[in-house]
Amino acid sequence: MTISHSDLTKPAQKLFTLQLYGRWFLVAIAWLTLAPLSLWELREDINIIQDHFTWVAVRYSLAFNILPAYCLFFCVAITGSVLVWQSIYILKGISPREQLRLENQAKKIQAAGPKHPLWKWIVK
Repeated sequence: MTISHSDLTKPAQKLFTLQLYGRWFLVAIAWLTLAPLSLWELREDINIIQDHFTWVAVRYSLAFNILPAYCLFFCVAITGSVLVWQSIYILKGISPREQLRLENQAKKIQAAGPKHPLWKWIVK
């Protein structure tokens, strides 16, 4: 059994929406910071690949530039994971376990009061 977004209480809905925006914000930050720095570090290899494209050239440029490769892989992986997470939510809805987790987390935020950083977005 799955539950739609509208079956949640208002604070849990706001928390779910906040988590959704937070995930996409993380993806945007990764692509706006890590990807350009990685591509800048790979600029010489990219010029060589543009002249003589082979998959071996791509493989070796990523193999010998580990940090830029990991940054690019991180950007692709986090984008893919958020897309899969959101697709599962769209297709199947929120599971009862996830609903319970959201409800409990919303109650904890409400109990903490204004000293919790998310309180003003969840309660108001």
